[in-house]
Amino acid sequence: MIELSADLGEGSPGEDDLWPLLDAANVACGGHTGDGASMDHAALMARKDLFVRNFTSKMLGYALGRGLTLQDSCTVDRIVAELRENDYRAQKLIELIVLSVPFQYQPPVARRPKEARP
Repeated sequence: MIELSADLGEGSPGEDDLWPLLDAANVACGGHTGDGASMDHAALMARKDLFVRNFTSKMLGYALGRGLTLQDSCTVDRIVAELRENDYRAQKLIELIVLSVPFQYQPPVARRPKEARP
């Protein structure tokens, strides 16, 4: 097995194209030609799938107005897989959340009756 490693995070052109091909990356911490933003971007790219899964979970929980349960994990898995196929577009994330089973079939929120005014 061949493992590919590269020095990234300095803001060089074409870095984003390399991430999917790598098994490991050395992120430049000295800022040789990059800056803080390019190094933050490199760190995010290194853990992209984890970031997308956590962000999706937070967005789904917010949309549902509750914490996620074990039953919601398959929905998160499906959304993340479709996001990967659609270049991680935010619009697609929102669409997938709105069309998800937990969102479509959540119980109605009990509303308090209006108080009569004197």
